[in-house]
Amino acid sequence: MNNETKAKLFIKEIRRMNKAMNIPEKFDFIKEEDISTIVSRALKEGNPGYPVPKIMNKKDCEAVVRSLTAK
Repeated sequence: MNNETKAKLFIKEIRRMNKAMNIPEKFDFIKEEDISTIVSRALKEGNPGYPVPKIMNKKDCEAVVRSLTAK
């Protein structure tokens, strides 16, 4: 299997497990006025020393948070 196929299968399994544990894909408690605080705090957590695939900028991080809102 190539890396793209492995990644897609991994994501599919995470979604399956979330569903089995009743973890929602979207969250209705994220308020518009809280997004900037969430983004600011999340960006403080990321640094090049962490084993993450990408260090996000503010725009990327905000897009992820907004994608999680149930609107």
